[in-house]
Amino acid sequence: MTAKRTSQKQSRWRKLLATKRRRLIMIISILVILILIIIGIQHSNTKKDKSQSTFSTMRVTSQPSFNLTGKIEPVETQMLTVPSGKLQSLNVKNGDHVVQGQAILTMHNDDLQSQVANLQNQLDQSQSASSDDQTTGSSMQQQLKNISEKVNQTLVAPYSGYVSIDQSKEDAPVVTLYSDNLQFVGQVSEYDYDKLHQSTDLKVKALATNHVANTQVNYLATIPTKGTGNNTRYKVTASVNANQFMAGQTAKASIKQDGILIPKKAVRNGKVFVVDTDGKARKAKISGHAVNSSYVVTDGIDEGDKIVINPNSKLKNNTKVD
Repeated sequence: MTAKRTSQKQSRWRKLLATKRRRLIMIISILVILILIIIGIQHSNTKKDKSQSTFSTMRVTSQPSFNLTGKIEPVETQMLTVPSGKLQSLNVKNGDHVVQGQAILTMHNDDLQSQVANLQNQLDQSQSASSDDQTTGSSMQQQLKNISEKVNQTLVAPYSGYVSIDQSKEDAPVVTLYSDNLQFVGQVSEYDYDKLHQSTDLKVKALATNHVANTQVNYLATIPTKGTGNNTRYKVTASVNANQFMAGQTAKASIKQDGILIPKKAVRNGKVFVVDTDGKARKAKISGHAVNSSYVVTDGIDEGDKIVINPNSKLKNNTKVD
């Protein structure tokens, strides 16, 4: 009987100890979970803070040149008016160079030749019939002189250049004169019109020869070119040296653009953060204007400066960013 009670008592102690162990394990497990949660939250906050305090920087450069593609063309191209009549003599060949005032061809007019003969007969008859009528004779002589001068007419070059002669037509040749003086001819869109103006410096490069020359805009149209559709364009010209370029060459004109190009997001309230040599940021007031997603700075920073491109409200003067 005594042994039975002792056994029951030991069994109760074992159950009690087992229950305490389970409770202890549960408490320890809960504590471990709580510690892990706290560590996770702290790590997340640390990572978030670190992310918020990371700033990107860049070295600023001048904005790229504005480029136009065009052609090298003669400054003057003129289809010359050939006198009426039949070709009597052709003094030049197709493609020849002529100087101003040089004879190109001579035309003979048979109709005027007949008029001259008739007038001469009338004048002879008038003089034979009445030698006293000097007024009539003088008038006819002047008329005869004027018409005689037009019987054979010579076409001369109005300026120096190269002639193109088309003799495919039977009645008279077609003569076109291309001036010696050359120019770059391009077109600028309405969106880029403000990037150049009269006397703007530009650099013209012949794409085939890579020859480069400095010149200036001498004409910028105010009336758009016909046939450009919805994309309105305006003619631009600049003189080039005929000894260095050839008519018909494809060329590119580069116009240097003033200012420094930076991302628009780098500007906050008209200021940017410039990074000093010690890696600290300082505010700098700038002047300029926005262009799409960029900002053209005209004053306040210099080429080669390092700026913060993603500033936020937490970025202050002397903040270490680099």
